Amino acid sequence: MIDLNSVVKKIEWNSFLLLLQKYGTEYVNNDLVDEIANKTGNGHTIIHRQLDNNIPTWIQSGLKYKPIVLQIFASQPSSVGTIHKDGIQRKSALNIPICNCDSGLTEWFDGDFKELKISNEYTQIRLIDGLYEYEPTISININQPCVLNTDIWHRVHNTNQNYRYMLSIRFEGNPSFLELSSRELFYV
Repeated sequence: MIDLNSVVKKIEWNSFLLLLQKYGTEYVNNDLVDEIANKTGNGHTIIHRQLDNNIPTWIQSGLKYKPIVLQIFASQPSSVGTIHKDGIQRKSALNIPICNCDSGLTEWFDGDFKELKISNEYTQIRLIDGLYEYEPTISININQPCVLNTDIWHRVHNTNQNYRYMLSIRFEGNPSFLELSSRELFYV
């Protein structure tokens, strides 16, 4: 059975995280979110991604562990994302709210589900095979930086009437949630 401490560790804002938040605002683009959502049929999407050495040096220098993926997630107003696990090589993430994260939920689901794997050039994502509605075990508003367990079934439910944006960083070595949440992550 999952509990709150097994899926999220909140982190206090610091000067580096505030800079990351400001950096993320450069990619806020509601029209792009709508364009991608219309193509994919999913109101929860990735609108920007930087890999490895394309991640700005100042971000790499501020983190004690090498970031390998930086991406901006966006959700259309009143949208519900697909229940998923982030992939074989994505067990945890550092998430920083960019804007309109004052409402909306990240939801985790406990259970064994039949999964469907989808791959692209960046990752493999695991989806629940079938269109079923499940009741979340844990629902929490992510309105401050945190480490998230992305290796447990989860989704974003944007209850907000605005577009929601979140910056997410993944690290070299694919640390588990327990590993990442127990580390000191920043040089500040």
